[in-house]
Amino acid sequence: MTNGAAVLVERNVYENNPASPIVMTKMTKYDGSGNLVEVTNIENLDDNGSSKWVTANKDGKVIKTEIWKCNDKSATRQFVDAFPYLWRHRRTEYTVTMADGTVDASSNKDENPVYNAQGYITSVTTRYTDGRVSNFRYEYECQ
Repeated sequence: MTNGAAVLVERNVYENNPASPIVMTKMTKYDGSGNLVEVTNIENLDDNGSSKWVTANKDGKVIKTEIWKCNDKSATRQFVDAFPYLWRHRRTEYTVTMADGTVDASSNKDENPVYNAQGYITSVTTRYTDGRVSNFRYEYECQ
């Protein structure tokens, strides 16, 4: 804050599919002065929420493409910025390909969740494109 006034750093505008309001189709990002920064177009690939996100810079040049593959298990509430948006199915693969064709290190080959009899995830093993592996274990306490 400057002299007690809030300073806008960035602004995002979201567009939804009119036929299905919980399905986002486009995100447009602006800087604090209202200048266009980037536009992401989102294509829904299946009923599980798998999607393709193509992000272009202010000049319309594609800078990255993201592929989100999901299974049929609901996992978490998706948040866009700080706002709850929709229930998202469990992601099983996430690939970010940069404009030059390189695959970003945040990409993973697969996410393999294990579910208990009640349908809750008990563990997830993620294998990344650069060879890293992470394992997460979940414990639940019912009250």
